[in-house]
Amino acid sequence: CHEKSFRLEPGDSPRRLFKKISEAFLALRRYNLPERKKRMFKEKIYHQDLVISSGMLTPKGQLKLHDLLEIIQEASIGGSAFVGAGVEDIRKKNLYWVVMSYRFEITRMPKLDEKITVYTYPSANKVFIYPRQYKITDQKGNVLIRGTSLWALLDFASHKPTGPESNGFLLKPVHEDGELAWPPRLAIADATLQETREVRPSDLDFNGHMNNIRYLEFALDTEKEVFEDAHDVTSFQINFLSETHLGAAMALYRVVKDHDFDYEGKVDDKTVFTLSINVKN
Repeated sequence: CHEKSFRLEPGDSPRRLFKKISEAFLALRRYNLPERKKRMFKEKIYHQDLVISSGMLTPKGQLKLHDLLEIIQEASIGGSAFVGAGVEDIRKKNLYWVVMSYRFEITRMPKLDEKITVYTYPSANKVFIYPRQYKITDQKGNVLIRGTSLWALLDFASHKPTGPESNGFLLKPVHEDGELAWPPRLAIADATLQETREVRPSDLDFNGHMNNIRYLEFALDTEKEVFEDAHDVTSFQINFLSETHLGAAMALYRVVKDHDFDYEGKVDDKTVFTLSINVKN
């Protein structure tokens, strides 16, 4: 804002004085608008700043997909608490969060020692489904990754989903341009059995079920090489169809069609997850 916008003269009339003050105020608003919008957005939604460490990378320096999911999972936990529906909040009503699906579109993966910001916020819910959006940016604000997910609040006793009308958790939705649509259903056809793997204690989360990150690891461990080093991932989606418990024997299936790597996990011939990864090469 220019200094002359604020300069008052001794002979100014009340009308001229009001006009000068109004012009100065509008100029100040225009000057600060981009930064104000950015600050208001950050204050309105949950965000985490973090630095990519060597432990998150493959031998060739690529961010592992399961580490990306771990970043997203931690942001989801923090984001839920930010809007009053965190783990401790929902446990008071004998509820727990389960994720039903993740979908991500990747412009580029962050690199070693790069500082990123992870944003997450709830979208408008539908019946018992609680959607959540994600955005990962670099220090300049460039969007590296966008994501979306679908969640449900389950009752500890019945293990059935509950809606806002019964559980009292109606989350105020936020909207931003560029959001991804809800993840669609995944139908995996013509996949062949790769291996069968037992769910062990280290695979469990704090709810006593197989951690959602481990499904992705189970699938990619069927490959003969480090997946992220061999392929440039542009998008991926994983759907969770059933809870998996300690000792379960999971049969892992895989099929490759053009640029899509599709996986399916089954326990007792029942599909428990599906995964589809799109690559450039």
